[in-house]
Amino acid sequence: MADGEKESPDAPTSYDEAMEALSSLITKRSRGNNSNKGNQFDLLFHYLKILELEDALDDLKIVHVAGTKGKGSTCTFTESILRNCGFRTGLFTSPHLIDVRERFRLDGVDISQEKFLAYFWWCFNRLKERTTEDVPMPPLFRFLTLLAFKIFSAEQVHKYWFHLQHCLSCLSSETQLNWDLICYSFFVQVDVAILEVGLGGRFDATNVVQKPVVCGIASLGYDHMEILG
Repeated sequence: MADGEKESPDAPTSYDEAMEALSSLITKRSRGNNSNKGNQFDLLFHYLKILELEDALDDLKIVHVAGTKGKGSTCTFTESILRNCGFRTGLFTSPHLIDVRERFRLDGVDISQEKFLAYFWWCFNRLKERTTEDVPMPPLFRFLTLLAFKIFSAEQVHKYWFHLQHCLSCLSSETQLNWDLICYSFFVQVDVAILEVGLGGRFDATNVVQKPVVCGIASLGYDHMEILG
């Protein structure tokens, strides 16, 4: 890189740096604790606007699954069934066991590190640049939920084919054969995204989805009462 040339703000950096940035979003939550403004549910709509995800989220077909026990398994089974029926799937679950990329699966496979870094820094840097004291950075789970929306709405399959056009022209009694190569690109988004609810409750980050195509509810019980009440 030339002297004085600035690195692009969206340029992927090391995975360790991304994990360090992600860790900075961890907050301690408790019922009745309003010290972290990022936990306010209405701020999610500001974040969607900052990330230009409002229309994309409306266009995304989402299966939204809640529950105390079994919601993760229900999401996994649903994703597998849909994928084997020919749908291109996105799956967002939590928590992860080893690597945060386990939370984001495309067609049954964890998102690659390269793609994760590209989407992560795009979202993180944009939020960092445009958040304020009144609209601070979102806490960890809310950021990961927004990141899932970005991944599923932006991830595309590129299908290319070439149309070979045969043009015949005459130049000074000579015949010249011209071949024009025209490339068409078609984009097919994720057909359906399956979202697992986080802690649950009315203000769970995944509830920013306004028009899920299907809602699922697994077994319910009393959990996270110190936060949810």
